[in-house]
Amino acid sequence: MTSTQTCLICSTNSVPCEERGDLLVYRCPVCGEYGLSGTVKAVLQGDGSRHKLPLLAAACRRASDAGRPLTLTSHLLAKIYQEAREPKSPLEMVDDLLLFIAQQSPRYLAPVRIQWSDWAKFRQPDREGLSSLLRMVKDMGFVELPSGGPSDFYPHLTTSGWQRVQELLTRRGEGRDVFVAMSFEPILSSAYDDGILPSLETDCGFHAIRVDRENYNDKIDDHIVSQIRRARFVVADVTMHRQGVYFEAGFGFGLGLDVIYTCRNDDIANAHFDTRQYNHVVWETPADLRRKLTDRVRATIIGATPAQPDA
Repeated sequence: MTSTQTCLICSTNSVPCEERGDLLVYRCPVCGEYGLSGTVKAVLQGDGSRHKLPLLAAACRRASDAGRPLTLTSHLLAKIYQEAREPKSPLEMVDDLLLFIAQQSPRYLAPVRIQWSDWAKFRQPDREGLSSLLRMVKDMGFVELPSGGPSDFYPHLTTSGWQRVQELLTRRGEGRDVFVAMSFEPILSSAYDDGILPSLETDCGFHAIRVDRENYNDKIDDHIVSQIRRARFVVADVTMHRQGVYFEAGFGFGLGLDVIYTCRNDDIANAHFDTRQYNHVVWETPADLRRKLTDRVRATIIGATPAQPDA
């Protein structure tokens, strides 16, 4: 049975809602399509998590746009809140918006439609936040904003905007490469072969790069730097705490790349002070590493975390 209800995440009115057994499936113009259990409905109707709802709206919208709508359970809700990145800086949000406009532009100077309801797509707390972000991008000279309809924007990239996009693509890497920094000790071979590698390539569709398994003619230091520059993000397993791993993770962080830290549970207490503040993926076995790393990549890079059953 289908009815219209208020979205429990963003409070948009008259959202189509379909009952599917024990689930309610919403199709919200802001949050996209998502399902939820009765337990999560009760949580969202309370006041305790209201300040976290922009994170949830963004996660649901990214997953819906990717064609993998989330089914929210209490377990998944906690995971999204725990694994969501810290709020991005204004300049990071500007870069995300520029990349989106470039991806949607069919040709040079072609306007791209951005609706008011797209605020969650750009991790904004509301429509006013989206308006402010667009004005910032315009003030920086990256876009022009021709007059549009009362509820839409139609920005197009300026020449400076296209130059900035090219810089970002060069820095972030246009492909699906992920640089893996870790100790090459044989004792950790299974962690890579049965954990990190299948997580990145089989589960998430990326291409893992570990320099000791690459063919190249240049110096290893030069090769490492060039591969990190091309990477989409970095996975740094700090087990055994090799200085090179910390350097490679820091270099990626300095380039503005996402860095996912992992560590075996019996060695996490020895993690360096400067990185302990980051949320490490702590693993026990290669299979455990694969599952947890897949969840983290889907939640923070791809934007879609698989549903988990309620405990």
